[in-house]
Amino acid sequence: MLGKHNVKIGDKLRFIDDRDLYADIDFIELPELGKIYEVRGYSFRGFYLVEITNPIVRWLNADGTTNSREEPGFGAWRFEKAQPVFKGKKIEWKLNQLQKMQPKLPKEISMN
Repeated sequence: MLGKHNVKIGDKLRFIDDRDLYADIDFIELPELGKIYEVRGYSFRGFYLVEITNPIVRWLNADGTTNSREEPGFGAWRFEKAQPVFKGKKIEWKLNQLQKMQPKLPKEISMN
C-alpha cells in the first residue's frame, strides 16, 4: 500500500479507489478513477492535488467542536505511483532488443 512517506510533492499518482469517498458531501470535487494527478501537498487528511482545489472545510469533533479548518484531502490508500509510459533510455534499449530478436529481413521487397 502506498504511504505518504513514499511520496513527495510533485510526484504523479494514479487514482485507483473511489469507494465511499466523501459520499455524503456533494460540494467536494473528486478525482476520477484511473486518472493521473500531481501531488501539491499532504497532511493527516491525505494528499492535496494540483488538479483539484477544494474549499476549506470546518471539520467537527463528535461533540460539535471544531477539530480543524482544512481542505479535504484524499487518502494515500486511494492511489498508486504512476509509472511513466515512455522513458527515453528504456525505450531505446527495448527497441534495440527487439531489433536483435527480429529475423533478418530484406531491406527492399519488390512485388511482381
